[in-house]
Amino acid sequence: MTLQDILEKIHALYEGDTSYPSEGSEDWNFRLKLVNNAIDEWAYVEGVYWKELFKNLSDATDGDKTATTSTTAYNAPSDFRFISSFVQITDSNGSKTLYGMVRPDEVLKTQKTTPSSKVFYITGNPSTGYKINILNPIDGTISYSYYKTPASLSSSTDKPEMSNPMYIVYSVVAQLYELDNRNDLVGKYLNLAKQAMDQMVIENETKPFYNPDGIEDLNYELYGATFGE
Repeated sequence: MTLQDILEKIHALYEGDTSYPSEGSEDWNFRLKLVNNAIDEWAYVEGVYWKELFKNLSDATDGDKTATTSTTAYNAPSDFRFISSFVQITDSNGSKTLYGMVRPDEVLKTQKTTPSSKVFYITGNPSTGYKINILNPIDGTISYSYYKTPASLSSSTDKPEMSNPMYIVYSVVAQLYELDNRNDLVGKYLNLAKQAMDQMVIENETKPFYNPDGIEDLNYELYGATFGE
């Protein structure tokens, strides 16, 4: 569903006609702000980490991807929120080195007690950007998975990242009716928005139909128990 589709659905539910506002008009721009507000509300639901917002460094358009032994600080992508696991550096021979994460306040202690440790820590903030600081880096290609900020919509052909964009439609219509003091309709569309959100949460937390809880369980099912296990 494109931004154009979303805004047309919003208009049809709210105005009851198909005289859609043109791109760049006052109604278009105002509703676009509400659309992006709804995207932010979805992205920052407490306790939910959306599958759609996990991303690999290799898929990012920015962020440092090459490590050298002489450099310890590397720019994270501009849409970076937090890292999801290890940092890995792959050298020219294909050998992979994993770096575990430590807190910034643990770095000096780590350097003193185990100076050869393969660890990293993160500094920065959303305003200035984040850096991945790697202790004892090797020459090679950096890779990691991270959780990103949501993409805002601006062009009519842009598409939201969420699995059910009808949440945006219902949320915006509810806000428009709230501005009109139409509380009877506000409740209706807030309820529809909640249903859409709840369904996305369920889908986000549901595992594939055949998916054991762990690799060990999978190995057991595939190969059975072995002597000594």
